[in-house]
Amino acid sequence: MKKIIYSLMAVLAISAFTACDNGNTELGGTINLPPQISFGEYGVFFDNRDGAINVTVQDGVEGSELTTITSITYQIVAFDGTEQSNGTVPGSDNLVEATIAIAAGSLSPNATDEPYSLIVTSNDSAGESSTETAEFNVFRGFNTIGIIGDATPGGWGADTDMTDVGDGVYEVTIDLAALSAKFRADDAWDVAWGSTDFPSGTGDSTPGSPNIPIAEAGTYKVTFDSKDSSYNFEKQ
Repeated sequence: MKKIIYSLMAVLAISAFTACDNGNTELGGTINLPPQISFGEYGVFFDNRDGAINVTVQDGVEGSELTTITSITYQIVAFDGTEQSNGTVPGSDNLVEATIAIAAGSLSPNATDEPYSLIVTSNDSAGESSTETAEFNVFRGFNTIGIIGDATPGGWGADTDMTDVGDGVYEVTIDLAALSAKFRADDAWDVAWGSTDFPSGTGDSTPGSPNIPIAEAGTYKVTFDSKDSSYNFEKQ
């Protein structure tokens, strides 16, 4: 009878161990978890200014902190697959929070709007590994965007600079006459946008593009998005 009982106990023990084993199970039923990689919120990047993406790497085991992160590496890869830069993130704790610099000044805008990739890989002391990717676009950046023309207070001789409200969007509230205007960058005619559409449209940066006709005099909130050259005149 004792032999039968011992045999049943052995079978149950083997069955329980097999049920818990998912390939990552250690003695005692502890399940190793691979590093968890997450990215903070980030906007767009411009080729004339640097930026950064925050990354958090959390490691450990289920209900415990027995393992630690042993390495964090990253690559920045262009839309054509070429590596732009790489590096390591310091830290060997269970939780690492870091900032990865995006040297956007060394990256070029892509006319097809395909993104760059920030690829982060982490390994832990239990031999687990994870890789996650954050994608971001790089746009052409400008120091200032202004509105100019005979409809504006400065006429064709001086820009009225707009306010950078973030992510390449510029705004200004301005009194306009029922004449014409254009947007231009950095107080120069090297890059300027015109169109025949009013009150909204997409600016054409081709040299000699038409002036934007202001259909009615008044006070307008004017918005210009340098990422896609879209604009809007909202009468106040």
